[in-house]
Amino acid sequence: MAEDWIAEAKMTINIRQAHVADADQLAKLRWEHAFYYEDKPGPDERLEDFTVAFRPFIEQILTGGKWAIWVAEEDGILVSQMYVQRIDKVPRPGRFGKQYGYITNVYTLPEYRNNGIGTRLLRRVIAWAGEIELELLIVWPSKASREFYQRQGFAPNLGLFERGIDNEFSTY
Repeated sequence: MAEDWIAEAKMTINIRQAHVADADQLAKLRWEHAFYYEDKPGPDERLEDFTVAFRPFIEQILTGGKWAIWVAEEDGILVSQMYVQRIDKVPRPGRFGKQYGYITNVYTLPEYRNNGIGTRLLRRVIAWAGEIELELLIVWPSKASREFYQRQGFAPNLGLFERGIDNEFSTY
């Protein structure tokens, strides 16, 4: 597992893949990410309960071989995260075992933004994708993050279609 040490102005940031031992901190980042852009938690929603429910998900994806979570940490505290799901392509003659990566759940704590942490985290993910021979990386960026991804070589693909599913489980 490669690690990249980054010296920022007054901080030393370590870029690495997450471990199962990071589950509680990942839950906290996910909690903060969800409520940074949306409404605040309701009176019955507690971080402690979410962490207990989130932990099995993290344990499963980090040991299952289809996900990687890249994190930036300062002094043992996770300050940024980027999840990548490895998706198998359907084989065709002469091309077996190909995969692409889906980047999701990207979040940096507000007080750590605009210090180059997200850029360096994304660059490490791109390098890792090359190392494991992913065919491409995809991301559905928010309007606010489009320029961030474009600066790293991502481009809109107008050939992509999506359709929300109207049911009780949908976020559309």
